[in-house]
Parts: sequence; structure tokens; C-alpha cells
Amino acid sequence: MRKSWKRWAGIVGLALLVGCGPEAVWVTRRPAFNYEKVHRIGVITFAVTAKGSEAEGAGAVLADKIARFLIEHQDYQVVPPEQVAKALEATKYSPPLPLDAEAVKRIGQVAGVDSLVTGTVTTCSFKQTEATKLQPEYTDTGYAVYRDGAIPYRSVRNEAEIVAEMRVYDTATGALVWSDSFGYTSWAQGAPPPRNREQVLEDASDQVAAKLFLGLVVSKNRVQIPADSIFTSAGFVGQQYVNRTTTFTPRNEKVFVVLALGTGFGGNRVTVKVFKKGEKLPVAAADRVWDDKVPVIGVPFLVKGLTSQAGFGKYEAKYFINDREIRGTGFALRPTA
Repeated sequence: MRKSWKRWAGIVGLALLVGCGPEAVWVTRRPAFNYEKVHRIGVITFAVTAKGSEAEGAGAVLADKIARFLIEHQDYQVVPPEQVAKALEATKYSPPLPLDAEAVKRIGQVAGVDSLVTGTVTTCSFKQTEATKLQPEYTDTGYAVYRDGAIPYRSVRNEAEIVAEMRVYDTATGALVWSDSFGYTSWAQGAPPPRNREQVLEDASDQVAAKLFLGLVVSKNRVQIPADSIFTSAGFVGQQYVNRTTTFTPRNEKVFVVLALGTGFGGNRVTVKVFKKGEKLPVAAADRVWDDKVPVIGVPFLVKGLTSQAGFGKYEAKYFINDREIRGTGFALRPTA
């Protein structure tokens, strides 16, 4: 049965975010796992360590959303939380107790699944703030002025924050094979705000579930980038994605320019160009059409190809959106010591 904040507070609404992104190399947090042997996944209701009334039922809501994402993706047979609960009862496991290897194997055997998905909601909060401000009057020249006739108005901000971790276990070995965490703050402001308490909570949980789901699918379908072959020309890439390196040698087959543009650029042409330091013409370039479903990509360049054309030394990588330069950073290619 579909769960949402309506069950707990009276709200509806979820837009499914599924589908495959363009060919790209993803940066993931854990080493690649052989997902080819995974056919059936069991989803366990997430544990909740967050405090407060908003956290009530949050683990069930998030697990249900992720289960439906996996079902829509059609790469797996998904055993929903309600069905897995019977296996938990049979094995006498009760969330949020830690899942040890033996418990994972027993649950997997009873539920008939290859992997178990679960997690923990660590933050689930809502706050409302109010402020009374002066509505400015405008002169003929367009400048805002405050004077005795200015109209006071009340502004209300509704803000919800959810942070959760998701974990995937291999039921054959009982081992933890993948984990990731994500947090999102949803807000609405106005007089009155366009979205109420339940709606901002629903939006925050949608975003967290979608990002965790995409991270799992990424680990299944994309190539793991070696940690010593990455640098970034997008300075806001989180450390959970990137081990940044800026000096490379021929031991590194490829240098990956990591872009984390997130959502909002879908359909735009993104170009990465690599220049020798001080030169105006690029040594190499690559084009992508940005897909909002793939918020982090790595664009590869062969070290041998760069050095054969421009030699060792300092380089710059810059990225452009529709031919407009956005950002660039430097790296160096050195001979093998």
C-alpha cells in the first residue's frame, strides 16, 4: 500500500523520477558491486532516529517511495516492505536493531531475495517562522522608498528538512555492499505560503528518496572512477562523491573532469575543454547534452592523448553551457617518477 505524509498528516503527491540517463561515467562512494546476480530485492522499513512528531512514520514513507522507484525502473523484482515484514517476523528481527551478516542471510533466505535495502532517517524536522515587513512604495523612477504610508505585511516561511542513509546488503554473504546518504531542505514562503507543512515534508522526502534511488541505480549501471584519476571543475562537488587529485602521471590512464550541475540544466549543451596552460586553443574537448536525471558525471580524457599533443606540464579544464564559459580549474601532468 502506498505510503505518504497523507497517512500521517493528510497530504498527497509524488512525481516518480525514473529512467536511464545518458552514457556517462559516474562517481560513486563505494567500490563497484557485481549487480548482475541481483534479481530480487527486499525493502525493509527504514529505522528512524530523528526525534519529533514529524518523524513518526518517516521510515515507512521513505522505504515505500524507494520500493516504488525500483519497481518503476524495471531492472529488479521488488519485494515490498509489507511482504518482507513477514520474513522479519519469521526470523525474529525487529528494526531498528542492527543487521548483522547472519541476520541478513536468514532474512534473505526466508524472503527469497538476493539483496536487502534498508536505511535510517536521521533528521526529519519542520519549522515555521514569521516576520512582519514593510511593503515598499515605489516612486516614478522605480526606486523603492519607505515612508509613513508603507504597508506592513506578514511573511510566513515553512521549512522541512529530511536526512537519510540507505544501505544495501548481499544476502548470500551478509555483507554491506553499498551505502549512501542524502539530505534535502524544502521550503515555501509567502503570505500565506504556497505549500503547507505536509507538502514541504512530502517534497523533502521525494527528493531524498529520488537521490538515494538514483545513487543505487548509478552503482549498478555506471563505471566506477578510480579515486586517483579525478579532479573537478565544479567546485561545489561534495566530498562524498570525489577524492580530488590535481597531479597525474602516465600511470593514470584517464583524467576525469567531474561535473555536478544537479538539476535545472536539462537539455542544454555542456562542453568540457582541456587547454595547455596559457594556450588559447584546446587540446581536447567533449560535448554532453545535460540530463537532469544524471546530476553528477565524469568526462574522461586520455592522459596519453593529452601528453602526445601538448606534452607534460600545467593544464586547465573549463566547462561551458551553450558556449558560455562557466568555470575552470587547473591540473598537472607529470612524467612518471
